[in-house]
Amino acid sequence: MCKKLSSRFPLKQRFVLCSLLLFFNLICFAQQKITVTGSVISDSNKPLASVSVKEKGTDAGTTTGENGVYTIQVNKGAVLIFSFVGYEDQQLEVYKEGTIASIRLVSKASTLNDVIVIGYGTIKKRDFTGSSSSVDAKTIAETPSTTLENALQGRMAGVNITNTSAEPGGGINIQIRGAASLSGGNQPLYVIDGVPQYNDNTRSASEIGGFSSTNALASLNPADVESVEVLKDASSASIYGSRGANGVIMITTKKGKTGKGTISFNYYTTIAEKPKLIELATAKEFANHMNLASTNLGGQPVYDGTFKKTSNGQDSIYFPMPSELGVGTNWQSEILRSSVTRNFQLGLSGGNDAVKYLVSGNYLRDQGIVRYSKYQKASFRTNLEAKLNNKISTFVNISYATDLNDRAESSNESTTPGGLSPSGAILKSFLASPALGTDNLAYRTYLQLADRGAASGLINPVFDLANTINQRKFNIFQTT
Repeated sequence: MCKKLSSRFPLKQRFVLCSLLLFFNLICFAQQKITVTGSVISDSNKPLASVSVKEKGTDAGTTTGENGVYTIQVNKGAVLIFSFVGYEDQQLEVYKEGTIASIRLVSKASTLNDVIVIGYGTIKKRDFTGSSSSVDAKTIAETPSTTLENALQGRMAGVNITNTSAEPGGGINIQIRGAASLSGGNQPLYVIDGVPQYNDNTRSASEIGGFSSTNALASLNPADVESVEVLKDASSASIYGSRGANGVIMITTKKGKTGKGTISFNYYTTIAEKPKLIELATAKEFANHMNLASTNLGGQPVYDGTFKKTSNGQDSIYFPMPSELGVGTNWQSEILRSSVTRNFQLGLSGGNDAVKYLVSGNYLRDQGIVRYSKYQKASFRTNLEAKLNNKISTFVNISYATDLNDRAESSNESTTPGGLSPSGAILKSFLASPALGTDNLAYRTYLQLADRGAASGLINPVFDLANTINQRKFNIFQTT
């Protein structure tokens, strides 16, 4: 071929053409197809049907028949991947056409040897007949969370975890396999390190005066948890009787391990931004609307360019004409802010064959996106394990936590102007007059007006947030 080209093309072009021909011949050789037949068997020497057989790096593939036999056409030198549910994947490189040796797939034993915590102690997964879900420490640590309930959200099938309030430290409701009762409670039973505990984690923004039921999970730092097992059916939770009717959540905290003592320190910071603001009426549009509402009810326009006196006649406030107003105050921007969450975790663990220990401390500060809201939590835990002899061991678990929540009024129960009660600050920001300024002194005068006009919107959400006290505090000490 190259001799024929010599009479037609110069030397340089002949060299390029010969190189291209050689390159294409190599590609054709490399892509040579071969047909391979083989069989797949299990580790007990039984044929496996429906095993996936694929050529690595391509879409070529097939499955084994009932007798475990397969036939596939692949490139020479290809790598075949054999995969089947419950078995380890196997790979085989093939170079020649025909029948190849049988492939043996080995069962996955790792998941069957996992240890599950149940009411009667621990059991291997291969021997467990009930229904359960589990989350380990590695999974919990993947997402920074202020509470253990938050860390479990979306992690377990059949476990529905919903927020009852979006405020910092707000309540969370947990249901296992849906609601089991129409009139009774649906909260599961919590067992922390083998000790059943009552828990009311439905705390919400409607609580007044800082009073709420004890929350057993408030003392738990997510970083101290080794594993969480959720027992869903009657057989796995039967030891707890009727208390386990709504399911059981088994929580195991971390323990010290034999070896040299280790010190760990973790810190994270998260930033939350305020959501997109809802577009509302401007001050001018609001004044026109209030004037129309007042006249429709047989009254006088509210925004009429006059001074209105307080009920005691000692002060007055000017109500401008709508034409004198512009955009006005955006109350959503006034009550919302960017918030920062900081978490500090310090741990010390170690031990020997006789004594093992774990000591940890945690401090969390979560600043809400609504002004004047804040959540703080500090916790301390000590877990000791002492082996007295070959048959007797003793355990001591001590934990203390303090939980302080400065809560903004956000339940939206009422929107009474100036009512220093747990009314909704966010809803108030929608109803407040954009014609009203942020001056708190002027707002106090507004509240003393003899006639505010029909639905005049005389609400100052910032004033109410600053002067409403709604604080919840826990001090929890536990020992087992």
